[in-house]
Amino acid sequence: MPSQWFQVPEMTSRRCVREVSAWISDVPGVRTVEARLDTATVHVAGTADSAAVEAAIRRAGYSATALPDGTPPGGTSPDEVAP
Repeated sequence: MPSQWFQVPEMTSRRCVREVSAWISDVPGVRTVEARLDTATVHVAGTADSAAVEAAIRRAGYSATALPDGTPPGGTSPDEVAP
């Protein structure tokens, strides 16, 4: 399943994580969302358009940067990242 990673620097609390996750979950094609407070990142699995995911994050009130080639923080593969 395709996946994407986004850096969301203003995501600094559990409330932020809930807001960002809720907005992203409404994007067509999103299968799962994992927002990580410790790294201020979001992992999105599914066929959603990255621009639509970024727009959802902006609508939630945060800025986002898509990480290149869907690479997670630290350069590990999504299978190596603990939930």
